[in-house]
Amino acid sequence: MLETIEAAGDERAAFVGHSYGGRLILELAALEPKRLERCVLLDPAVHLLPHVGFDFAERERVDGAFGSPQDAVAERMLYGDPTPLSFVEEDVREHLAQGPDGLYRYRYCRSAVITGYGELRHHRLRRALHSAAAAGDATRADAARLRRRVRPGA
Repeated sequence: MLETIEAAGDERAAFVGHSYGGRLILELAALEPKRLERCVLLDPAVHLLPHVGFDFAERERVDGAFGSPQDAVAERMLYGDPTPLSFVEEDVREHLAQGPDGLYRYRYCRSAVITGYGELRHHRLRRALHSAAAAGDATRADAARLRRRVRPGA
């Protein structure tokens, strides 16, 4: 992220981060808080319990090939999350590609996702939360709420 900011010629910037993107913004706040003009975090992926991160990473290790886009939709609906069917179908249309073997796979780097799940298991964001609040990028209530997600009971 720092390389991208520097390549754009910006000293400070505003950021919006969703899920893992929110985590990246928190990491940036910990490393170089002066780079954040302001930020908005939408359901940031602050922390995963170790066994949950492990289960998600293991799920990513399988080939993930589907005979048809409909098969991909059916598997995704088995996850048990509340994502509406129409959203899953749209996701499959946009991100599934047919390979030379005739099978369909999502277009992303599986090893990067596995690494990301490992990173989400670490508890090193307390400093980032304090940096974000001190920079005015979050209210004290927001920082306290995020701190409780990182350290339940805090």
